[in-house]
Amino acid sequence: MTLEAIYYISQIVASAAVLASLIYLALQTRQNTLGQRAMMHQMRTQQMQSDLYAGADPANVEAMIAADDGDPSLTETQFRQVFNLTLSAMTSMEEQFRLHKAGQYDAQHWASTRKTLDIFLRRPGRRVIVRMFRANLDPDFAALVDEIIGENRARPPADWRPAWNAMMEEERRLSTPAARAAS
Repeated sequence: MTLEAIYYISQIVASAAVLASLIYLALQTRQNTLGQRAMMHQMRTQQMQSDLYAGADPANVEAMIAADDGDPSLTETQFRQVFNLTLSAMTSMEEQFRLHKAGQYDAQHWASTRKTLDIFLRRPGRRVIVRMFRANLDPDFAALVDEIIGENRARPPADWRPAWNAMMEEERRLSTPAARAAS
C-alpha cells in the first residue's frame, strides 16, 4: 500500500469520525433541549400548584372572596394576602409569556396559560391589583393584559359553583343503580 493510499484512508476515517461526532452532538443537543423544556414545564406546574395551595388556605380564600367582590371592608392583612397571591400568579404568567415570545415555550402550553389568565382577570378585585402593578409588567404582556381586562369588563366573573352543582347532580343521577342498569 502506498503512502498516498494510507493518507486517503486516514482522511476517510477522519471524515467518518467527524460525521459520527456531529450526529452524536446533534442527538445530545436535541435530548438536552427536550430535557430543558420538560424542566420548564415541570417548574410551571409546581408554580401553579403552589399558587393553588396558597389560594386554598382558608384565610386566603376569605380574603380572595372579599377582594374579588370589591368588599370595602377588606382588612389590611386580607389586602396584602390578595395582593401577594395576585402578583405571584401574574409574575408566573408573565414569565410564561416572555418564554413564549422568545420561542422557548410552545404554543399549546401558552394557549393554556392564556386561558387561565383570561379566567383570572374576570374578577374586578384582581383586575384592580393588576392595574396597580401594570407599570412593572413587560410592555407586551401589559398590552395583552389590558386587552383581556377590556374584554372581561363585559363578561360575568367565572362562577364555577353552579356548573359543579349541575354536574354533580348529573353524576349522582348516573351513579344510581337504575341508571347503571340502563347503560
